[in-house]
Amino acid sequence: MNGCQIKNLGLSIFWTFLAGVQVCIASNAATPTLLFHHRSGSAAPFAYATPKGVMGAFPDIVRHLLQPMGYQILVYQTPEARIYSEMSAGRGDLLLVTTQKGLSVDDYPPDIMVCPSVIGRTPIGLYFLSKPPADQPIAEMHIGAIRLASFKRSLSRDLQLKNITRFSSNEQVFKALLTERIDAAISDPYTMKSLSLIHQRPSPIPLLDLGAVTAYIGLSKAAEEQYGIFDELCEQAAIWEEQGRFPEFLVPHLEPAVQSQ
Repeated sequence: MNGCQIKNLGLSIFWTFLAGVQVCIASNAATPTLLFHHRSGSAAPFAYATPKGVMGAFPDIVRHLLQPMGYQILVYQTPEARIYSEMSAGRGDLLLVTTQKGLSVDDYPPDIMVCPSVIGRTPIGLYFLSKPPADQPIAEMHIGAIRLASFKRSLSRDLQLKNITRFSSNEQVFKALLTERIDAAISDPYTMKSLSLIHQRPSPIPLLDLGAVTAYIGLSKAAEEQYGIFDELCEQAAIWEEQGRFPEFLVPHLEPAVQSQ
């Protein structure tokens, strides 16, 4: 092979490579990416960090809603107190809007548009390692909970809790219960089961029903102005609610093997 042939071969390889890059860029440009903020401190099966990024049932559900619309998502775990400022500043498109005792959809900032269909409902209870003495009032117990402002404040009032400790993650709450640094934990059955599997410990038992957390999908008004997708997103959420597939998306993320990927 002479010099000209080598030069032509090199140019051919270069232009082939460049064409591939252009196809890749065009492909990415054709699939807009929306930024989804999920609160940090969450645990499996809902949302959890892995070497491959944030995984969990809620990221999967949001992807499922957006896929027919031609969008993909990038998931950030963000402290709850910062999510709304990030969204207001244009550094986020989607978030999970949750309601529970003491918090309604109307309490969210006006620049968050909320689809009315429920995408998930999680029962909340008071969990113990074993049944407490019958003569020990709940108000006197040391209760652990993840640091979520409104829900825990309302529970503190209703149950007249005098000693409640807030932790930054569900796993910290679980470990505090295992080591008996708290008497009981405010949590949900899915988180308790997942953490029990991870730590290979018996699952704590719920002895008091505290209601439920209901989840909706929220879109920033800035994202709606840019993409005009709110109505279509709400249509997908309505289909999702009718299908009732929330438990189906939770189960794969309960097992520790999945979480370590």
